[in-house]
Amino acid sequence: MFPEPIFPDSPAIDGNDPLRLFLAIQQGHISSRRDAVVRFGMRSTTVSEHIAALIEQGLVIESATPRQGRGRPSISLVVNPHRIVVLVFKVVSQYLQVVCVNLAGQILQQEQMLAPADGDNSALQLIFKQLHAKVRPAIPAGALLAGISFSLPGLLDRQNARWVFCARWPRMKQLALDGLFADGETPLAITRTMDAELIARQVRSPESTLLLHWGYGVGMAFAKNGVLAEGGYGFGEVGHWRTTLPEQKLCCCGNTGCLETWTALWALGPELLQDKFNLQDDEIRSASLFKTLPLTTSSTMQRAVSLMGDVVDNLCRLFFPQRIIISGPFMANPGLWAQFYDNFMQRCHFIDMPVPELIAGHRSHEFEIYGAARGLLEQGLLRLIR
Repeated sequence: MFPEPIFPDSPAIDGNDPLRLFLAIQQGHISSRRDAVVRFGMRSTTVSEHIAALIEQGLVIESATPRQGRGRPSISLVVNPHRIVVLVFKVVSQYLQVVCVNLAGQILQQEQMLAPADGDNSALQLIFKQLHAKVRPAIPAGALLAGISFSLPGLLDRQNARWVFCARWPRMKQLALDGLFADGETPLAITRTMDAELIARQVRSPESTLLLHWGYGVGMAFAKNGVLAEGGYGFGEVGHWRTTLPEQKLCCCGNTGCLETWTALWALGPELLQDKFNLQDDEIRSASLFKTLPLTTSSTMQRAVSLMGDVVDNLCRLFFPQRIIISGPFMANPGLWAQFYDNFMQRCHFIDMPVPELIAGHRSHEFEIYGAARGLLEQGLLRLIR
């Protein structure tokens, strides 16, 4: 389920009474026509007209509930969550994944395929097409496919719908995302993985927020008042900042000395998890493995904590966020999180500026799907409710 309802506090609600009624039903504020009359002060005939239109569009279902005593059975209003769906394509470690998600945030189908590290444009395009073919049968009969969303790491050219580069697949360059599927008229959305997650996390929080993901790779996003900071083709690729450590390790991006070579899951996993490490595992499984390990006694992990502390410290002096969310599997370890938090509180002081709130972020997968799907779901809803 989505962590937040769609359309929270949106200007689109103003003056759109059918939409207000729909959202009130969806969020459980009203369950009958009488409730709507009382809550919104509308005339009963107006409410009936709007509810009839929502029922006709297949967005709302009206059903009788068993009567109690001698009274007539009551008529309840419920949302049909399967009326609108979105397909979200995303990356999970070395896999390409697609989920079919409905209005309630329920995942109706999830498919994934391993994308080999040496995969080029043709190989990845073929996998996208195969995933699309696998997930299409999961779209309920009568549902509106509101769009297809790509939530991707690396460098993106959103204007021209191209996946420019991703270190996990160095042979993939400038992969065209539009025209991949036969139904080329379906609306398309493209966003960075980090941006999709932060969009979702900022729904109810207007504070300026820095999101730092420390997992398979290392990346960040920043937003203030719901507006994302953006660069050209990319933004926040802090995992590929250069270090000045004496040993310059080769990074999967092709360069040497990148931060990820000392901090990322792909680099630390073999030593920390040994035979339990699998590069193809998702971060949820990795988090469960890290949760009970004595990471605070590992010199490798201590160096990573120090480097990541420097990153957060410097990003604070660049963005001056009000809050910082650190997500990723390493944060599942209570001892490591306590150490990271203590180090942050000791060092993140700059003149008389307030110290940002530091939060361990979980449920990244859910937030990413919500952030990637939300805009298309809202657009689809507005197409049906005018």
